[in-house]
Amino acid sequence: MKKDMYQFLKRFCKFFTLSFVLVAMLSITGCVGMIARGVTTGKKYSEAKTTIQPIPSGYGRLFVYLVDGGPNIINTLGVVSTCTVDRQVCEIAGKSYFFIDLLPGRHKVTSGSVNGVIGLFGAKYGKYAEDFDLGCGKTKYCRLDLNGFGAFTEIKPIMVSPSVAEQELETLPFKKFYKMKKMVRE
Repeated sequence: MKKDMYQFLKRFCKFFTLSFVLVAMLSITGCVGMIARGVTTGKKYSEAKTTIQPIPSGYGRLFVYLVDGGPNIINTLGVVSTCTVDRQVCEIAGKSYFFIDLLPGRHKVTSGSVNGVIGLFGAKYGKYAEDFDLGCGKTKYCRLDLNGFGAFTEIKPIMVSPSVAEQELETLPFKKFYKMKKMVRE
């Protein structure tokens, strides 16, 4: 009986140790807590730019894109992160772009960690923000830059000139953004 209990405890300790190591490794690489909601869809920007619908009358357009594949192999394969555009939470997959038509005026893009802007108690603004003015019929470009490694990766929005953005967008496929929540808290 004593020997059986010893064997059971020995197996339990091995299992617990292996489980702990696996969870630690996944959290360091950024795999824990991320949800795959789909990969990029649609044509590459270079193929689609002549067929993208014109900007609606009375609006401007914001392109948001992520040039890098992501902080780890899973994000490179299409796991998404999130950012906010004003009070909308939007998803973006590694190496893709999306666009939103907005009313003219002052706007804000925020992002934070690779796990996005979805917190324990709902959507919130990311800790990094980029404010910009958008004119009627005008187009602005925001690149999300990755800094760090794995779960410690931070995503920072950077407003980019049209000439730089057009070059960086050339090979990126379109990702229809998914509006997760409208209400965003500070």
